[in-house]
Amino acid sequence: MGQNNTSTRTFEPEIITVLMSDFLSKFKFLPIAFVAILAACAVTQPPVQEMSNARQSIKAAEEVGAQEYASKLLFAAKEQLQTATNMLEAGEYEEARQSALDAKEFAIKAHQQVMSRIKKHNK
Repeated sequence: MGQNNTSTRTFEPEIITVLMSDFLSKFKFLPIAFVAILAACAVTQPPVQEMSNARQSIKAAEEVGAQEYASKLLFAAKEQLQTATNMLEAGEYEEARQSALDAKEFAIKAHQQVMSRIKKHNK
């Protein structure tokens, strides 16, 4: 009967180090590419939350009387929200996000302007 000759490969630590170094030197761009792909995916998401926040801020401004006391700011907020909607429909998500953030800021300023006027009036 012959001897069962099963060979197992063993690598010396130096060989593994050389092999890994060679592999990493050839494919050193992979981690950078992976991060870039992840970043691109994050940017391409529709700005659903930003749009919702803008709508809620506009509604809050309207509820305190911004139509009467801060009409220019309220108009600017609504105009930016419409721009955001148009950009969203066109697939321009980053532009839509920025317009929605601008709409929210205008609405907050309108709300603050009305509240400041109410505060002065109540003194």
